[in-house]
Amino acid sequence: MAKQKHIRTKIKRSGIAILSALLLVSANIIVPLTASTAYAATGPVTLSGTAGNAQATLTWESVPNASGYDVYRNGTKLTSTPIPDTSYVDKTVINGTTYSYTVSAIVGGTSSAQSNPVSLLPKSTPGLLRRMATTTGVTNLTDGDNATYTSLPASTTQTFLLPTPAKVTGLNATSDNPYMQVKLYDTAGTVVGTYTPSNPPVNAFTALNLQHVAKVVVFNTNQYYPKNMLDLEITGLPDSEVSPTGLTANPGNAQVSFQWDSLAGVTEYNLYRNGMQTSNKVNTAPIAGTTFTDTNVINGNTYSYYLAPITATGEGVPSYVTALPKSPAGLLRGLASTTGVTNLTDGDNATYTPLPASGTETFLLPTPAKVTGLNATSDNPYMQVKLYDTAGTLVGTYTPSNPPINAFTSLSLQHVAKVVVVNTNQYYPKNMQDLNLLGTPDSEVSPTGLAANPGNAQVSFQWDSLSGVTEYNLYRNGVQSSNKVNSTPITGTTFTDTNVINGNTYTFYLAPITATGEGVPSYVTALPKSPAGLLRGHASTTGETNLTDGDNATYTSLPASGTQTFVLPAPAKVTGLNSTSDNPYLQVKLYDTTGTLLGTYNTSNPPVNAFTPLNFQNVAKVVVVNTNQFYSKNMNDLEITGTYQLTAPVGLTGQAGDEQATLTWTESQGAVSYNVYRDGVKINTAPVTSTTFTEAGLTNGTTYTYFITAVNEGGESGASNTISLTPQAADPNLLINPSFENGTASDTPGLQVGKNWTPYVPTGASPNLAVVTSPVYSGTYAQKISGSGIPNGSAIDIYQAVAAQGNTAYTVSGMYNIESLNNAFVQLYVDFYDADGHFIKSNSVKYGVTVPSYMMVTDNNAEPGYMLMVNNLTTSGYVQLTNSFTTPENTATFRLYAVLRASADNASGTFYVDDMSVIHN
Repeated sequence: MAKQKHIRTKIKRSGIAILSALLLVSANIIVPLTASTAYAATGPVTLSGTAGNAQATLTWESVPNASGYDVYRNGTKLTSTPIPDTSYVDKTVINGTTYSYTVSAIVGGTSSAQSNPVSLLPKSTPGLLRRMATTTGVTNLTDGDNATYTSLPASTTQTFLLPTPAKVTGLNATSDNPYMQVKLYDTAGTVVGTYTPSNPPVNAFTALNLQHVAKVVVFNTNQYYPKNMLDLEITGLPDSEVSPTGLTANPGNAQVSFQWDSLAGVTEYNLYRNGMQTSNKVNTAPIAGTTFTDTNVINGNTYSYYLAPITATGEGVPSYVTALPKSPAGLLRGLASTTGVTNLTDGDNATYTPLPASGTETFLLPTPAKVTGLNATSDNPYMQVKLYDTAGTLVGTYTPSNPPINAFTSLSLQHVAKVVVVNTNQYYPKNMQDLNLLGTPDSEVSPTGLAANPGNAQVSFQWDSLSGVTEYNLYRNGVQSSNKVNSTPITGTTFTDTNVINGNTYTFYLAPITATGEGVPSYVTALPKSPAGLLRGHASTTGETNLTDGDNATYTSLPASGTQTFVLPAPAKVTGLNSTSDNPYLQVKLYDTTGTLLGTYNTSNPPVNAFTPLNFQNVAKVVVVNTNQFYSKNMNDLEITGTYQLTAPVGLTGQAGDEQATLTWTESQGAVSYNVYRDGVKINTAPVTSTTFTEAGLTNGTTYTYFITAVNEGGESGASNTISLTPQAADPNLLINPSFENGTASDTPGLQVGKNWTPYVPTGASPNLAVVTSPVYSGTYAQKISGSGIPNGSAIDIYQAVAAQGNTAYTVSGMYNIESLNNAFVQLYVDFYDADGHFIKSNSVKYGVTVPSYMMVTDNNAEPGYMLMVNNLTTSGYVQLTNSFTTPENTATFRLYAVLRASADNASGTFYVDDMSVIHN
């Protein structure tokens, strides 16, 4: 027995030596072997094994007289019945997991002790990552061993960069928690797949079909705690290292064209857009040749393209290029808004402008244009695009597309001048990506001299002719097709629009028709009105005229149950009524001279041209009533037609002239015209429509008797007052009432002067001015000039202003009768004025004036001025004072004076003047 123990000990030591000598040949298929002896009745059992892909293979030496063997894994028997062979394959293992195996022999129905243990680590077939290090040097994730792991801190990653991009066909990843993710990226940097590792580990690979994968990233999505990643592997085939050269892209309208250099040995290619997976492939069949055009793109979007050569072993490494297709430039491309923004018009949807809440961006077209299409892009539904024409009219509102599209919204808008982008969200800013218009700018020719002549229910136009233009279009209140007035082009330079409503103001636009379309319109406004009736311009009893101005845009707001009353200047026959209001509560009431209500009428809305026919006599008052008892209401316009009951004209006066007579009278209310009667016979051959009338061809010295009558649709009035006039030969005298025969201008005692003459009395003097009958030089009357207490250098005088010409010869004169002078003298005096009423400057200073007097004066008759009578001189009757002169160059008027001037204080005197005269030489 002692001998057997010794032998067993030697065998054990020998087994340890054998174990220490074994080497690991392959990490994938060979594992360290441990040999030991299990004693059966007839001898020991020695165990060895190898690990493979999802399996472990065990072998051992046979034991004499053994009837079978039992296999144990991790202490648990695997075999349900003893196996007769000396090998066993375990296919129930999980790759990446280490297992411990033992075997015992069955001899004589008895199990021997278990053999030496063998540890085996099955692994999947090495793929694209086996033992590859991450960018930070970690290899635990790719060693095929789930027992080794890497702990990733919260929200961190580990990244693997493949030496060559590859087509990936499978993925196997293991983690002990659900927070880990594996992301695969292609050479474009696009995430082509995101996967959750298995837990517990499994042998099966997730089947994939991803092309040109270049990067694998492990990501701990837990934001708070570190998590463990156990193992990771991908299967596939690396790309061929051949790659295209000379790849260029030529973006166009909704397409991108490509060309590249040919590659030796390569005849076919695949083109990918925005990624390199099968779903990104552009071509349906391999591309033969070195050119291709992609027509499945959206303008304004930037695309990344990848061209991959097709080789015998698969696709090669792709070449890369970007392209930004754009629509044709259009009317807005590159145009800046009024605030300088160009992101909206650059044709690139990647650039954008954030508009603040309720904000806008405005684009003013350099030239108004006919717009045929709109394309706008925004990432939210709050944005709107508004188009305005040259009239400032909003002609269209549009919502941008999301996502962007190539198609333009078809439009047919004329003379568009402004585009406004509006963020309708009142609370938050929103983004606008891109905007463009298609169309044709207006020709820059524009009509000149456009004038409008509004009339009754019509507006007539005229304009200057334009070189090379023979036809025009006229638009009313806008410049779109729906606003066009003419049905066919206008030839010539005149036109009349008869489709208007009186009282409404219209804006008209005249556009020339050129070879390239319409030119820039000229515009004019016009307010047609009905013929003035009985109320036009007439004020109400409160002074309101808005209701009678013929303009519907002006109005009067009547308070609840309020009124406006119009009292006619004279009773009238009313034949029609037209009234306009924007609500049904306004009424118009007509009353006669007895206060009787003749009729009540509702106002029209909208306004109309037609008058409501009426037949009322003796209408004296028109009242507008707001029947609403709670709210104020607006009345726009009011007019009645008819005729006033005529009364005879009054205030007839006349002026006899040289072989003619001029009549003047006061206007008669309701009169349309007048008839003039001389000596009882009507002498006007046509109706007289003014309040003056001149009859020529009369005989001087003959007295004629005149009266007039008023005329309207109702007939002719009675006669006015009668006057008599006697024509006389023309008097060259430029003065009016030169002999004081035509009455007085003032009858104030002491200040009575002839009509058309003006008195002057200095402070402190006592005047005695009067028109007298004696002494006179001729006729019946003369002017007395008298006074006392006249201060030294001052004067009492009368004067009359005469229109004159500069640098012209005149003669002035007058008949003077000097009764007494005490420290005084008399003057026939002239001073001169320019067109602004200023005295004409002279260098003379007279009578102690300390500043220039602006009067040209003389006492020696050598220059224009006055004639001087010696102090204290008297005459025995009338003598003539006269003077001839040439007016200064800038003379517009001069004054002729008869002057009593003091030569010392407390001067006094009396003289008479008659037959004053100013003659143009």
